[in-house]
Amino acid sequence: IRIQTGLYEEAVTNTALQELTIEGGYAPGWTRDLRNASTTIRPPSNKLPCVYINNVNSNVVKGLVLTGGNYGIVAYGQSGRRDSAGAGGHAGCAARNHRLVSLVITNNVSHGIEGNKQMINGVRVISSLIAFNGGNGANFGGDTTSPSYIQNCTVVSNKGYGVYFAGGSYTYFEARNSIIACNGNIDLYNGHYEQTVGYCCLFREDDAKKTSACSGGYFNIGGNLFGDPQLNADFSLKPTSPCIGAGYDFSNYTPYPELEDLYGQPWNGTYDIGAIKSGVTPEKSDDVYVEDGEDLQLAVSRCNENGTVHVAAGEYAGPVSITAKGIKVIGAGPGKSVIRGVDTGADSDLASTYAVHLAGTGAMLAGFTDYSSIQAM
Repeated sequence: IRIQTGLYEEAVTNTALQELTIEGGYAPGWTRDLRNASTTIRPPSNKLPCVYINNVNSNVVKGLVLTGGNYGIVAYGQSGRRDSAGAGGHAGCAARNHRLVSLVITNNVSHGIEGNKQMINGVRVISSLIAFNGGNGANFGGDTTSPSYIQNCTVVSNKGYGVYFAGGSYTYFEARNSIIACNGNIDLYNGHYEQTVGYCCLFREDDAKKTSACSGGYFNIGGNLFGDPQLNADFSLKPTSPCIGAGYDFSNYTPYPELEDLYGQPWNGTYDIGAIKSGVTPEKSDDVYVEDGEDLQLAVSRCNENGTVHVAAGEYAGPVSITAKGIKVIGAGPGKSVIRGVDTGADSDLASTYAVHLAGTGAMLAGFTDYSSIQAM
């Protein structure tokens, strides 16, 4: 079902059609223009969800603005089918492999996405903006044999948790290439099993809360940033954002590679962190120089493979991930160049409890004092 631009003051409900795609963002003439042809779903009452999916499998919801409901999107699963997975429901068995793509989910009374239990093939949320909702940005949970994940999403300024993952006996969840920042409670919370976090930007605006950006059990695959993502008012990246070019190409790791950003701009193999492509190609160099007080992670991301990052005397915030091949990060000497890890709290084993994540083949670190530890992979 293709929907043209405009405001639709109704709730969208599907309780019968399997493998349905609902896709907005079509300008007159049926040309697709996600930036300028906004298709907005706003229910007639804020006691209704904008989109409600129940008792179906493998739905795709794409290119819509969901606002003014009690939830942005809610979905129940197929009755009696535990061998399936879904997005957005409260309880019961979930529908298989729902994908939520290029959505703007904002200003709903409660959660932007209400997650489900009993998910066997998890929900995928891709290239979406989730902001200013009255509850959590997104809820996930259940028993999954393949992960639910968010990829290239921006989850900011929600009143509750950014992403809340309740979990189940065999549950795991992945956050990839996403900005999860400045939410009212912990930005990324895991209540049970395992989460994988890679190439994300996690940031608490309140200094007193920065140590609680994450909570629960985590496995860090590297590339994470723990500083201000530097967003414009429209949630795009400022030219100085450390998220530009700092993402990773996960297209080979998912059965549903989405190679476009929120507005349909192709990534073309160079990924930013967040939902909106910057349009800025980061300049890289064989030799990058860092002065005291500058962002060491940003400098590493601007260095070519087999290049050198020259670090002046001073103190630099960790953790720093060095994942590119052959990069050498050279400090001014022990006691002069210092990298400090960031403690994310007693409940977290995220890699921010060490200062350096050394994963690039042939990468080298020398001439530093490290006040936590180094993880080499």
